[in-house]
Amino acid sequence: MKLWKFVFWLMAVLFGIQLLGVPISDGQSFASLIGLVIGGLSLIPLYGYAYEVAIGSKRIAIAIFSFNSFVSVFGIISLVVAIWEHFGVVQMVASSLGLVFAWLYLYPQFAYAFRSNELWSVNA
Repeated sequence: MKLWKFVFWLMAVLFGIQLLGVPISDGQSFASLIGLVIGGLSLIPLYGYAYEVAIGSKRIAIAIFSFNSFVSVFGIISLVVAIWEHFGVVQMVASSLGLVFAWLYLYPQFAYAFRSNELWSVNA
């Protein structure tokens, strides 16, 4: 679980930096504020999986995972397009790192929503 605690804290720090940047950025758009809210909500399953705590309900965890996986599909499609258009070693390494980061972000959300049944039955 140390890996998932690290992933949670890394995402929490990145979210905190993004949150601190809101007052000083030029021209916040509504989409960036929605993204900030979604990023904060995505911390819930990351924390719950890393620390083995049931937060909210299983339906909420499934909804957060479903939304994030839906959005990640577009990111993966853009990686494939980037590889197709700019094939090279640097692009392959960057795309591979992107896939690893996507997996590190989505797997704890998936496991929290679908593979933590004992957690939901005991604590929720």
